[in-house]
Amino acid sequence: KYFIGILLLTSLVYSNSIKNEFVVNWSEDQYQINDDFNRDLSLKSIEQLFLNTEVYNYHPITTIFNALEYKYFVTYKYGAHLLNLFLHLLVIIFFYRLLLYLNIPKQASLLGTALFALHPIHVEAVSWVAESKFSLIALFYLITILFYILFILKGQKKLYLGLSYFSYFIGLFIHPIFFLMPFILFLLDYFYSRKITKGFFYEKLPFMLTSLLYVYFVFRSAVLSNDYTQIYSLTDRIFIGCYSVVFYIYKFLWPFKLLAIYGRPLVENGLLPVKYYLAPIVILVFGILIYKAKEYRKVLVFGGSFYLLNILYFSQIFPIEGPLISERHSYIGNMGLILVLSYMLYELWNVKIKQSTNVKLVFVIFLSLYFVFCSAATWNRNKVWLNDISLFTDVIKKNPTAGAYWSRANSKSLRGDRKGAIDDYTSSIGLQGNFFKAYFNRAVQKTIIEDYNGAIADYTEALKLAPNEYDVFLNRGRLKMVLDNDSGAIEDFTEALYLNPEFTEAYYFRGVAKYNLTDDNGSISDYNEAISLKPDYAEAYYNRGNAKYNLKDFKGASNDYSTSIQYKPNYAEAYFNRAIQNIIFQDTLAAIKDYTSAIQYNPQYANAYGARGILNLRYNKEAACQDFQMAKQLGLGAATEMLMKNCQ
Repeated sequence: KYFIGILLLTSLVYSNSIKNEFVVNWSEDQYQINDDFNRDLSLKSIEQLFLNTEVYNYHPITTIFNALEYKYFVTYKYGAHLLNLFLHLLVIIFFYRLLLYLNIPKQASLLGTALFALHPIHVEAVSWVAESKFSLIALFYLITILFYILFILKGQKKLYLGLSYFSYFIGLFIHPIFFLMPFILFLLDYFYSRKITKGFFYEKLPFMLTSLLYVYFVFRSAVLSNDYTQIYSLTDRIFIGCYSVVFYIYKFLWPFKLLAIYGRPLVENGLLPVKYYLAPIVILVFGILIYKAKEYRKVLVFGGSFYLLNILYFSQIFPIEGPLISERHSYIGNMGLILVLSYMLYELWNVKIKQSTNVKLVFVIFLSLYFVFCSAATWNRNKVWLNDISLFTDVIKKNPTAGAYWSRANSKSLRGDRKGAIDDYTSSIGLQGNFFKAYFNRAVQKTIIEDYNGAIADYTEALKLAPNEYDVFLNRGRLKMVLDNDSGAIEDFTEALYLNPEFTEAYYFRGVAKYNLTDDNGSISDYNEAISLKPDYAEAYYNRGNAKYNLKDFKGASNDYSTSIQYKPNYAEAYFNRAIQNIIFQDTLAAIKDYTSAIQYNPQYANAYGARGILNLRYNKEAACQDFQMAKQLGLGAATEMLMKNCQ
C-alpha cells in the first residue's frame, strides 16, 4: 500500500505538467515540431534512420517514438505529457523491483523509490516532452538489469540471459549510453559475489562484442560536439567531468536554484575556476570512505560505480551529446546515488537512531519535511516548464546570463513579440558585448519593424565581430537597397561574393541593385551567374527579362518570362510582363490570356485589369468596362478616365 501511495502521490505532483505546452524554442522544436522525419515516417525514412550512424546523436527508436508523439499529439499536447508521466511511473515500478532484488530492505526500497519519484531534479526529464528518451532509456536499462539479475538468481537459466540481451540490444537504438551495459553487468556480478569461471565471461561475450561493434560503427562516425573540443582541452574536460559528478550529488542533496541552462565555465589564462580542480579531490575522498566502509562496501561500490559511469557518459570528456551540465542527465545515474543514500539512511536508522526516541522523532520529521519540500518543489518546477518563455524567465531570474536572455528573445520572436525580443537581445549584448548572434538576431527583428537604420547598425557591429560572415553582408546590402543606397548595397554584395564565390543570392541581389542604377548589362551578367548556380531560379529569370526589355531584346525578355513561369506557374508579374511582350509582337489574344493568368494568381492586380480592359475594347466592350470597373475599385486612377471615355 505504501508503494501504491508513492505512485499516486507522484501522479498528483506531476498532474500540473499535463497542461504544459511544447517548448518550441528548444529540442521539441528539433525533435517534434520541425523535424522532416516526423512528417514522413515512411518505411524508407525509417530504414535510413537505422542505417545512418553519422549523426550527432544516434537513437533511431527514440526518433520514431518522437515522430509518433508528433503524429498523435501535435494538436493534443496533454497526451504527450500524459505519456511522459506514464513512462516515469513505469520506471518507478521497475526501480522499486531493482532495489528489492538487490536485497535492499523494503523500508529502504520504499524510501529510495519515493526519492526517485518525487525529486525535483527529475522534472526536466519528465515534464519536457522532447526528453522522454530518458524515461525510455531508464525503462530498458532497468529491464535489462532485472532480467540479468533473474539469470543470476534463477540458476543461470539462459532464457533470462537472452531476454536481458534482447532488451539491451533494443536499448542501443534508444540511446548510445547502452554500450555501457557490459560494465553494469560486471558490477552486478561483483554485488552478488559470483565466482569467476569460463562461463562468467562467455555469458557476457554477446554484450561485449555488440558494444565494441556499436562503438566502432556509431562513435567512430558520430558527429562530435566540436564546439567543446575547441573551447576546452582534454584535461579541461576531465576536470569538468569530475565536477559534474560532484555537482549532481550536491544538487540532489540541496535541490535549490535548479536551472534548465547552467552555462559553461570560463577559461581565463588557460585555467578553469578553482572549484573544477577541487572536484577530483572530493571524488577521491568519497573513494577512500567507500574503501574503508567494509561492511557496506558492496552496496557503496555498486551504487557509486553505477552513478559514476552514467554521469561520466554525459560529462563531455568525449564530447558526443548535449550540454556540459543538465539535470536530465542525472535521471539514470541518480538511481545509483539513491541506492546508496536509502541504504545508508536505513542502516543509520537501525544502528544509531532507532534506540533514541528524541533522535528518531527528529529524523522522521526531517524526512517528512524533505519529502514535502520535494513534492512542492516538483509541483512548482513543473510550472516553470509551462512553455519556453516561462522556462527562460526562470533561468534569467536565477542566473541572468547573455545566453538566457538570447534564448528568451528567440522565443519572443517566434511569438511575434518584436519589441520584447529586441529588449532581450539588448540585455544579452549588455552582458556580453561580443555576442555576434544577439546583434544578428536583433537586426532581423529591427528589419521586421522597419527600423532599417537600426538594423544596418547591428549588422555592422556583427561584422566587426565576425567579418567573414557573408550572410550578414547580404542582409545589410538588402537593407541599403530599401534605403535607396544601391551603390552601398553593391559593395556589400561584392564583399559577400568575395567570401563565398558561389553565393547565389548575392549575385541575384547585386543584379537587382545594378538594375536600379540602370546598369542593365551588369545586372544581366549577375543574373546569369545566379541562374548558373540555381537553374530553377524563377525570380532571376524574371528580372533578367526586365533588363533585356530595357535593352529592347524583346524576344529574350519574353523567353525569360516564359522560363520564369515554367519554374513558378503562379508568378503573376511574369505573366503581366510577358503580356507586354506579346503586345509588342502584336499577339493581342496571347496578351489577353497572360493578363487573365496574372489576375487569376493575383485577384488584386489592378494594372492587369486595366491593361486587359484596354485590349478587350477591340473584342468585348462589356468585358472591357467590367475590367475598368474592377481596376477602379482596386485603386487604379487611370481606370476612371477609361470608364468615362468608353463605358458611358
